Amino acid sequence: MPSPAAVLTVSAPNMLLSASLNSFLLGLGTYLAYVWTRHLDTIAGTKDSRAIFITYVVSLTACYGIYELSGLVLVRRSYTSKKLDEKSSNFQPTSARDRGSTGGAGMP
Repeated sequence: MPSPAAVLTVSAPNMLLSASLNSFLLGLGTYLAYVWTRHLDTIAGTKDSRAIFITYVVSLTACYGIYELSGLVLVRRSYTSKKLDEKSSNFQPTSARDRGSTGGAGMP
């Protein structure tokens, strides 16, 4: 059983990187929403900022969806292999034929 300090030491960099990436993406989305709703980009046309924001939201949603689906596939694959391992380790032969008994001849 690992100690809590070891678990935190190993998992902290991943958690911090995930938090910083999510904060960056949230901040960028907020910035793009403000540019669109407050008409802060004077060079862009009237619909350009809205199109950029919609493209950002759609692409971000698609990327997070693909990421979550890949995580589900990994979890299901590991769960399935764990179930197969449990079934094979619980297998108990019941007859001489299942145990590989040769009847004294030395050949199956």
